[in-house]
Amino acid sequence: MRRLKAAAVDWRSLLTDWSVDLMQTELAQRVEPPLESPEWLGFAPATAAEIQGLERRLGVLLPPSYKAFLLTSNGWRRTTAFIDRIRPAQEVDWFRVENERWAEEFPTYGSSLPDEEYYSYAEDGAPDYRAEHLSSMLQISDVDDGVYLLNPEAVTPDGEWEAWFFADWVPGAERFPSFAHLMVRDYRLCLTLQKVKRARPSLPTLETPGADVPRVPAERVRGKEARAPSLEVLIEHMGSPDEKARAKAIRTFLGKLRGRLNAERRPDLVPVLTELFYTRSDAGVRSACVVGIAELAEEGTRPTPLFNALCDPSVDVVLAGISSLKYFPD
Repeated sequence: MRRLKAAAVDWRSLLTDWSVDLMQTELAQRVEPPLESPEWLGFAPATAAEIQGLERRLGVLLPPSYKAFLLTSNGWRRTTAFIDRIRPAQEVDWFRVENERWAEEFPTYGSSLPDEEYYSYAEDGAPDYRAEHLSSMLQISDVDDGVYLLNPEAVTPDGEWEAWFFADWVPGAERFPSFAHLMVRDYRLCLTLQKVKRARPSLPTLETPGADVPRVPAERVRGKEARAPSLEVLIEHMGSPDEKARAKAIRTFLGKLRGRLNAERRPDLVPVLTELFYTRSDAGVRSACVVGIAELAEEGTRPTPLFNALCDPSVDVVLAGISSLKYFPD
């Protein structure tokens, strides 16, 4: 069987088939936003200018198979039960920006295998991972039951970056030699888990670079300088009139809270979060305020907004309120 290079994948054909297959399963009920066509889970293609803008913003040249994907669809709705959205170019950022604690805590674990073993990949990915790479990762999907990451520390001579499916429950990462390899594996996983029977030709078979192929950091990586803004700045941006700025601030705010310790509570921020909760109509902002108040209020207190959230007209705010009950003393 002929093996394709990662950059040679016919994304339009692959993604169209994936759309048709997935929409025949129960996952169709979990697809958002609504489709314009049942045969396309994607969006309009990214322009070359948008991709170049992303590369300038990140300060790095992106891998060919990922850029080819974006030129076919600028983001994607759902790939499997574990990933609900691949982000458009405008929302791609370094993993540590929105997941500061996650990126900081995991480097206490990881693989010590030599390169000749570490970069040997099975069809379903390699299970070991080098935790020190995590702080350099590029996040290209939302965090659902896992997240897609691209690794600029492991780049082959053809420009492809290693790609990870990363989740606590794996545990850790499933690594692939390229974004294309990860997508083909997850399409196959979707078919298997959803018990889809295909009449169409089999999925493409990709060349896998050997462990002896050199891996080097991506050209012009500057991402390690990127850090999440402070909680104060993020709360201010959550009150922005710009919808995209609010959405970005909410994602980063929630990621910055994830995994915080009780000793890191910030009761001084509760008043401004309380004001945002009562004065903003955006349910996403109000939900984030509820989470923030629960995480940051002085331990043992019962801030009023957490109770009011239980009667909110937004289901998301109510669910945030219910979740916050775990912080209440018995």
